[in-house]
Amino acid sequence: MDVFRNSEKGMALPAVIMVMLITFTLSAAVLTMGTSQAKTEITYESNTQALQAAEAGLNMYLWYINKEGSSIELDTVITYPDTNPKYAFVLHEIEATNAQKKVTSTGWSINNPDIKKTVSAVFKRKTFTEYVYFTHEEPSPIWWMTGEKCYGPLRTNSKLYIQGRPIFYGEVYYADRIEPGTGYNPDFRKGAFHVEELALPTSNTTLAQLAKDDGLHFEGRTSIMMNNNGTLSIWNPGDGKKENPVKVYDMPKNGVIYVDNIEGADSNNIFDKKVGNVFISGNLKGRLTVAAANNIYITDYNPTIEKFNQTRKEGQTNGVNYVSTSFYKQEDGFIAIGNDMLGLIANNDVILHTEGWFDDTKNKASKVADGDINVYAAVMAIEGSFKNINYDKYPTNSEKATVTLRGALIQKRRGEVGQTKTYIFGIKESTGYKKDYAHDTRMLSEQPPYFLEPASSGWEISAWQ
Repeated sequence: MDVFRNSEKGMALPAVIMVMLITFTLSAAVLTMGTSQAKTEITYESNTQALQAAEAGLNMYLWYINKEGSSIELDTVITYPDTNPKYAFVLHEIEATNAQKKVTSTGWSINNPDIKKTVSAVFKRKTFTEYVYFTHEEPSPIWWMTGEKCYGPLRTNSKLYIQGRPIFYGEVYYADRIEPGTGYNPDFRKGAFHVEELALPTSNTTLAQLAKDDGLHFEGRTSIMMNNNGTLSIWNPGDGKKENPVKVYDMPKNGVIYVDNIEGADSNNIFDKKVGNVFISGNLKGRLTVAAANNIYITDYNPTIEKFNQTRKEGQTNGVNYVSTSFYKQEDGFIAIGNDMLGLIANNDVILHTEGWFDDTKNKASKVADGDINVYAAVMAIEGSFKNINYDKYPTNSEKATVTLRGALIQKRRGEVGQTKTYIFGIKESTGYKKDYAHDTRMLSEQPPYFLEPASSGWEISAWQ
């Protein structure tokens, strides 16, 4: 019996050793898992802190560019907070224009500088040219109607009057309300939204000094013919006391032309030589902003030739066009390819000129526009409208003309460019122009030289990546 009991004691030792091995193995596994989890949590926390640091960098950049007179260092390490800093980031500008900035921010935690995160954002300034159509006032008799199409964002500070089923391919923004008319059934492809007012500037006089500094400045009535070779033929008779023939100019250095009034100007006489009116036509090669103290008239023929019969022999210009920029139709709008860009800014009206010429001394009121006309430009009528004064006559009913705008239209109040009358027995007569307006989508991030911006044109982040 003693022998048997001794053998039982010998079998217990391997069992104890096996249990100890299993215990050690499990403990090691638990320790390894715990260490791994701790590392994962530390890495996750460091990644999160790095991302937060990078985002903080972009928010700090936004604060600085919206604070007048402030600047922030680029391509250098910035730490925060100022006392006992815990985070750092580096900012880099990929692109910086007067309307858009693309910036990257690389951030990290001071305690773990090996883990970095980079984020990027697009900063966009509020501009009028981001809308194909902007008005401060919408007169009640003027409606958006069936058959009309608006390609691009639209914004009004007042009511929007709609009859039938016009199509709006871009977003529609209104500060008052939508006023429904007969058969109201609009097609808002990207929705309609109630927003706050966006204030127009009160004057374009800031451009006068720019024109004097490094542009072209004129006084009194001025005619501009934009030539295919990039030059400008300009006729400025001044106060009328001296001969002032047409002169050819290169594009102004800063891209700005301003036409001012001469004392004693008669603003009611469009051909008064003292009034700050601009008559413009032709094909633009380059980038240019033309501003007038009074009105801008877009002509269908060369406005630097005094006699209409002579300018008509030279052929139509069909308004203001681009030499090397083309517009291609997309499903919901147009895309522009090229560099040419024109801005037209009048203190009062921008007018499609259809009646009367410089040699019309007897006020015969002859028709001076034939058929379709193009307006490739960002147009701003600060105290007035974009319009055809003679919409009830010219172009005639038989011409069935269209005004094609490719750019942006900004005006204080909506003006009329044409009309359709329906007589007894359903007979219709259309005079003036039908509208074909489409946004120049380049103007979401670019503008003509020194084009005027909203008074509260702060920067905002439009996209993160």
